[in-house]
Amino acid sequence: YWTVPLSPASVSRFTSPRVYPELSLPAPNAFVATDFSMRPFPPSDAAHPLLNASVKAAAAKGKKGKFGTFYAATVTQYNGETHELTLVFEDEDVKQAALDRESHTASFFKGLEEDSVFLADGGKTKIKVVSIVYPDAPAPEARFGDGAADEFGEVETFPPIPPPSPPSRLPQVAYDKPGVKLHHLQDRLFNRPKSELRLKLMVALDRASPLEAACCDLLQMLVSDAVTETVYMASVCELFYSLTVSYDGYFSVKFNGFNDKLPTLAEFVLTKFLAFGRPANQKKLPAFLPENRFDVALEDLRRWYNNQNIKASSHATDVRVRCLMSSKISENRKLAALENITIPGFMQVASKLLGSISCEGIYHGNCDDADALSLGALLTKKLGGSFLKAKDKPNDVVTKVPVGVCGPMLAASKNPNEPNNAVEIYYQVGPDDTRTRILIDLLTQIMYEPLFDQVRTKEQFGYSVSTGSRWTGGIMGVAFKIVTSVKTVEECLDRLARFVREYRQELSNMKQDTYMSNVVSLAKGKLQAWNSLGEHTAHLWGELTCNRHQPECLREEVMALRSITKKDLVAFYDKHLVEGGPDVRKVSVAVLGGEGPGLGGGSVQGGEVIGTLDGLDQHIAAVGAKGKWPVVYKV
Repeated sequence: YWTVPLSPASVSRFTSPRVYPELSLPAPNAFVATDFSMRPFPPSDAAHPLLNASVKAAAAKGKKGKFGTFYAATVTQYNGETHELTLVFEDEDVKQAALDRESHTASFFKGLEEDSVFLADGGKTKIKVVSIVYPDAPAPEARFGDGAADEFGEVETFPPIPPPSPPSRLPQVAYDKPGVKLHHLQDRLFNRPKSELRLKLMVALDRASPLEAACCDLLQMLVSDAVTETVYMASVCELFYSLTVSYDGYFSVKFNGFNDKLPTLAEFVLTKFLAFGRPANQKKLPAFLPENRFDVALEDLRRWYNNQNIKASSHATDVRVRCLMSSKISENRKLAALENITIPGFMQVASKLLGSISCEGIYHGNCDDADALSLGALLTKKLGGSFLKAKDKPNDVVTKVPVGVCGPMLAASKNPNEPNNAVEIYYQVGPDDTRTRILIDLLTQIMYEPLFDQVRTKEQFGYSVSTGSRWTGGIMGVAFKIVTSVKTVEECLDRLARFVREYRQELSNMKQDTYMSNVVSLAKGKLQAWNSLGEHTAHLWGELTCNRHQPECLREEVMALRSITKKDLVAFYDKHLVEGGPDVRKVSVAVLGGEGPGLGGGSVQGGEVIGTLDGLDQHIAAVGAKGKWPVVYKV
């Protein structure tokens, strides 16, 4: 390298630079989090080193220093105001253990190890620590006793069921005003400065109108387009959002990330969303959205409608769901409704949809009661004063399949070059309840491997053979499915019917060890710890949106599973699946591929193939049910 002096002219340019107004630093990112502090827990349910620890407790007996039998328990709660630990025993008996304020300090309990012993209740209760859940450690399986296999007699044992959560550990309604209900739960599992917010926006939708249903989809696309630039800036700061719309016109909005600026993003998105609800005489899009974006979104939506259910498998499922839920409008009908849509026409529908709106949500994570109240007030302010009344909220009505065999319903594939046939056989069971739900889960788990092994692997029926539980608008069922390019529809229907008929004997003859292995496996799967805050929120939110309101449904299912015998499972099978059973409600649906052997000249024994989407819509609309189960939205 070398060194040379700068010329006077160069020095002058550096000391007196030109100003370029078009060049500037970008505006500060409004979503950069600055507060990473953790919200403190309420004193009545405070943090403690022994929370969730497995212990044994014994009461004083007779002379001083003598104690009775030790009973296994779990520490579920600590009340900082009274300095008491809540112990829940295996029989779900609850005991409060009073601690000594001078000796039982936080540092004392942090120094405890497994097998440590201390006295509570003024020396009247001896507590032995069996296992401790350390901060930031993976959540262990619940343990009672010392966890030794010989304590239970067998290695393959039913897993211990954790005690029920106290009310403070379950979502509670933190804000309930006309039109806005917000549930809240402060996270205790992951201890990160992040939160999850889920909202369900219920609009004034006529569920019989394909145009209004299509305009909901179009509104979702336009809002997503309008907020793209800003939500990208939020995503750079680990703050995310998504907006979806369900078949019944509910808009679901999800926000997650650092809790510091999460309300800021929520307010921004809701402002853009509600801007489309202008008075009916407004004929233009909101000012922040160029008019050319309407045509772009409309073209994307039309393409999406055309591509929906292009595969035989998804088409078969869609036909089955629409047979059961008449309120689900097909993409074909929505596409036709958009044929002559214009901006003024869309804005008129959007104004009607957003003219009355209500909101329900859950705020979960690093947020306390004050945060939830503040967010609830924000939602009330943004939504305005015209709320959707309870009587106007849409209700699901699910077709009650008549006893016997219905179908098969045969439809041609949307894609003329589709090589696969798809067959789905559905057995409707009835309204949701915990015991029936776990019976279905256990049965489908037991059947899955034999069905796949025999029909898919040995008989080479196709690349997809499966069975599983179905939950359709609150009504439960069992489904079998084959997707194949080498077998006809008739062969698939016959093979599935034969499997259901023959498997009854195999289930009856199943060894008790095999049955218990499946029971234990299912129980352990349902008791698995949550992997993330979002996964936990999704579970809690699902319980609210399906109107079941059982946040501990997995624990309740395992409790019910413990009492189910193989005899109970066989009786359920006989009642709902075996042909001729007292409550067999069977629906068969098949989609025939354009090049698959199942098309076979356009007919299959037992029914005619419906060759057009319009014809399919008309046929499904005519599928009358003699009875229906209403699933009513819980106010």
